[in-house]
Amino acid sequence: MKVRILPAALKDLEIGSQFYEEQEPGIGQQYLDDLFARLHELETTAGIHRLISGHHRCLVPKFHTAIYYTHEADFVLVRRILDLRRDPKWLRRQLRD
Repeated sequence: MKVRILPAALKDLEIGSQFYEEQEPGIGQQYLDDLFARLHELETTAGIHRLISGHHRCLVPKFHTAIYYTHEADFVLVRRILDLRRDPKWLRRQLRD
């Protein structure tokens, strides 16, 4: 199954990588490596994750992050990649937009 990543989710990846890189050089790349590994796993695990606000939520605990996606007929559509330490109201707004 193909995984498609929307522009908003790509922007989320960029923001997350920059944040972690500012904390310690090299961590931003680890963040990207872990997230892309999870995205790749979605090719075979799509649809098994819990539904939150109409999206499946794949957790990435090491970075307190979740991949929010929908499972379409023949592809996975990654809508957002969000930091779960944010205000829950902010998270819900991001998923609505």
